[in-house]
Amino acid sequence: MACRCNKSTMLTLALVVISSPLVAATHRYEVVVQPDLKHLEINACLSGKPGALIARDPKARTYLRSATTTDGARRLEVDDNEISLPTDTPCVRYRVDIRRAAASNPRYAGIDDTSIAVPTTTWLWLPSGQGATHTVVRFKLAGQHRVSVPWERVAAAGTEESYAIPKSPRSDVGVSAFGNFQRCELKVGGAVLRAALLPGKYSGNQQTLLSWLADAARNVTRAYGRFPTPSPQVIVIPGARHNHDPGEPVPFGHVIRDGGEAVQFYVNQLRTLEAFVEDWTATHEFAHLLIPYVEADEKWISEGLASYYQNVLMARGGRYTAAKAWQKIIEGFRRGEQSVPHLSLENAMPIAGWDGIMKTYWGGAAVFLMADVELRHRTGNKASLDSVLARLQQCCLPSPRSWDGARLFKKLDALAAEPVFTPLYEKYRGQRTFPPYTELMTALGIAPGIKRVRLEEKAPLAGIRRSIMAPAHATLEADVRCES
Repeated sequence: MACRCNKSTMLTLALVVISSPLVAATHRYEVVVQPDLKHLEINACLSGKPGALIARDPKARTYLRSATTTDGARRLEVDDNEISLPTDTPCVRYRVDIRRAAASNPRYAGIDDTSIAVPTTTWLWLPSGQGATHTVVRFKLAGQHRVSVPWERVAAAGTEESYAIPKSPRSDVGVSAFGNFQRCELKVGGAVLRAALLPGKYSGNQQTLLSWLADAARNVTRAYGRFPTPSPQVIVIPGARHNHDPGEPVPFGHVIRDGGEAVQFYVNQLRTLEAFVEDWTATHEFAHLLIPYVEADEKWISEGLASYYQNVLMARGGRYTAAKAWQKIIEGFRRGEQSVPHLSLENAMPIAGWDGIMKTYWGGAAVFLMADVELRHRTGNKASLDSVLARLQQCCLPSPRSWDGARLFKKLDALAAEPVFTPLYEKYRGQRTFPPYTELMTALGIAPGIKRVRLEEKAPLAGIRRSIMAPAHATLEADVRCES
């Protein structure tokens, strides 16, 4: 029988389902966010009688102020990153100085005092052996304060919100934000991006940042007509150093898959909308979400895919001309080719600094260009990297675990019905020389110049070249709604 339920009722039902003993044992946390944003008071009621709470962050002990039984009668023993748990009570209480934790990260120095951002691992101590159970966290907030975490929200009422922590690859450390910041939902391409725009010490235009995020999200939908993951957290950290900071609009971006999909941006909030939408960083980071997390020792795969697509999608979105996109790709290939010729894609990034990064990013991009062209060539442009990733999204995203390169490329071949990915993976992952691209560029009709490429329309693969940069899907509008 169909249930005619409003949104509030559905959220309550979701929490009941997650809490049900028929599903699994559940750890329950209640997090009281102090009005001054200095401390978190955390009550943890745990299932299964674990022996300890463990912090993933080795510095978490530095920020721990107390740990007791829930009634405060007994202090609990703390040894490095473990809080010993009593056997006679399932609930404990601990207190964390999040203001100090935030101050330890210079990247957060530009945030206004009304808000705070911290790595989740600095305050969330999890029970040992908790991987097979559910964990639900309820936040109690003061006044106009809000919370942003990468987890799945399952209930909200007044100043309280509850979230369930899903399984994830733990690719890096997730971020929690608390305070009086702007929280918005960007609905685009079948997804809802949960954006938290933290206020800076120097005022910027929040609408500019929202328009930029929406523009980049639309770019990524131009891969196959939808956004790749259903509800990522997006954290925007302001970093302007003074009122007229001329620095680049997005100095750094980062995809995190720890308790859910998340993207973190550090921005110069004083820059104009034109500067933001011409910057490729957000498109690059969102493009990472087109594939599951690939293990850290094969960074060339995820970074190569994002580097290739950042230019393709900027062209499809009209931010680059096709010629400019190809020029940027060739310039990237040249930088990669000239970097660390003695190292392969597999080992260039960990040990070779900036040169290793160039080879990792652009060597990987060359492999994905080869795969895209080969697949289009074999199928008469009926199949492409776009279409294969669309099938990957349908079957496998978001993924609760990490993938290795061999598994990912094997899966891409199965979805493509053409074995183009695994042969390229096997050939180039351990090869020291940069993947050859000059003959391919000539066949595509891309004649490199010093400052600008020339596009040859009579080249044998000119049709494929045009189709790569051409919009294949209608422009999707983004519906942006912010909390009052």
